[in-house]
Amino acid sequence: MEEKAAIFLGYSRSFGKWQFQTGIRYEYTFMKSTEDSVKRININRSSHRFYPSLALSRTFENNMETGLSFARRVKRPSFSQLNSNNYYINRFLLQKGNPMLTNEDIYQADSYLRYKIFDFNLGYVYKKNPIGMNIKSNHINSGQTVMTYTNYPKYQEINALFTGSLKYKIIRSQINLGLQQSFFNINYQGIKQDRNQMSFLYEMNNDVVFPKNYIFSLNFVYQGKSNEYATKKGEYESLDIGLRKSFFKNKLLVNLQVSDIFEWIKDKTVIETNDVAYIQRSKYETRFLILTLNYRFNNSEKKYRGKNASEDDIRRL
Repeated sequence: MEEKAAIFLGYSRSFGKWQFQTGIRYEYTFMKSTEDSVKRININRSSHRFYPSLALSRTFENNMETGLSFARRVKRPSFSQLNSNNYYINRFLLQKGNPMLTNEDIYQADSYLRYKIFDFNLGYVYKKNPIGMNIKSNHINSGQTVMTYTNYPKYQEINALFTGSLKYKIIRSQINLGLQQSFFNINYQGIKQDRNQMSFLYEMNNDVVFPKNYIFSLNFVYQGKSNEYATKKGEYESLDIGLRKSFFKNKLLVNLQVSDIFEWIKDKTVIETNDVAYIQRSKYETRFLILTLNYRFNNSEKKYRGKNASEDDIRRL
């Protein structure tokens, strides 16, 4: 059982070309969980927390805009992560949750700069008590390994994303360049080790518009090696192609898509923590062809003159 009650107060103001927004959210949560037929209490706790936010932006001439924001957020452990029941994957590997997990506090600062066809975002993330995977030997059975979750002390990250869009004759292109630098360390075999892998992202989406509005798409993505707390993730890349066309005055859309055409996507996970090293290699069915038909019976937009009740509720809060 989980109960939540929250209230949010916000304020916004414009000063010429400057826009200012701030707010604060108060949240009360109560969690209770029982197990077995006797309903033995497994989780019974409550929390009271405040989550502020602040944003400042400014517009310039020549279609340029910049801004800075700060926010505190929370990530609560799921009930599956809190569940202490044992799941035997095999006789050597046991998986279970951790009912002692606490909330993950997230402090995030972001800045952005937009100029015509270019966007640049720079962010910093600090996580207190981050929830991550943990592997250790079973103290009851030394030949068995236990996979569970734990609250690590802290995690820091710097990330950047550059996006550029280009239109030239029949070509429509968009390029995304991302960079992520993590700061995290862990104990493995009694030695403190860094998990500070810098991860690189390259993504290219291209559309070529042929006569009669036949659109051919060619999309490529590359994700470099990365760290997720104690976990090391391998690199992967993928190439997708597609062809789409609209008929009957845009009422019917036919889309043919081939994903991961060369079957490049492969998953490699390495977890080294405590006195255990866990390595997993997987290959999923990522190459497939899909044909989608969408038909719009009413191609005109409906004009609704009423009010949205959710907007009234937000203003009331």
